[in-house]
Amino acid sequence: MLRALLLCSIAVQGAIAATCKLPAALIEAATTAHNDLRAKVATRALDKEVYGDLPGTKSLFKLEYDCTNEGFAQSIIGKDCKHSSIYMSVIGRGENFITYRAESKPGNKKVAEMLKWAVEDWSDTVESPLSSDVMYTDTSIEPFANMIYNKTMKFGCSYQFCETNGKVAIACVYENKPQLNEPLYSADSTGKKGCTKNKRTFHHNSRSNNSNGTINYHLDLDTILLRSLHEAAISHQRKSN
Repeated sequence: MLRALLLCSIAVQGAIAATCKLPAALIEAATTAHNDLRAKVATRALDKEVYGDLPGTKSLFKLEYDCTNEGFAQSIIGKDCKHSSIYMSVIGRGENFITYRAESKPGNKKVAEMLKWAVEDWSDTVESPLSSDVMYTDTSIEPFANMIYNKTMKFGCSYQFCETNGKVAIACVYENKPQLNEPLYSADSTGKKGCTKNKRTFHHNSRSNNSNGTINYHLDLDTILLRSLHEAAISHQRKSN
């Protein structure tokens, strides 16, 4: 296991970009789509026939867009818009991945639409009503679980157009991975609002504005990832002893 973590560390160091380049309009589209879903969960506005009679809660807050996670999202999009050999579960993060057809490179308006599609399609992984205790027992709904997990407060997304096969890959990474046989959120206040009461903020480190409107966030992602991998290795070693 420790050897695997080290190999993953080497692979990811070469794969993650040093800056976060998603335009502000796409950050807004991704964040709004995710937080609209979380607001529906918190206020019991989801279709009960599809999702079940899920309780309302005050513990499900708006997600903050985080460029560290965007960097991780970039790393899981591989050649020809396929999933790369890097998986975020090794450092305890959740990830969602999907592809769409595209005859030509899409503009920001189209990509924003695709980001909304992605949230909808990941939500559609729920094919039967969930239990009222919101217990996470079925990994087939992992994409949905990643988006509504109350221990995740930050996320980031990336996309890539692949001309060779006419595809667009979209990936999002979430700061915490839901745990099987644990609740996705605390059903502590049925019918009360949680997500919509908290102001969304964008999380970033130092930034610079390019002439094209793109915001670059300068991050030491290698250091962050290596620290995460080190912590994962220590945790694994403790469990083995």
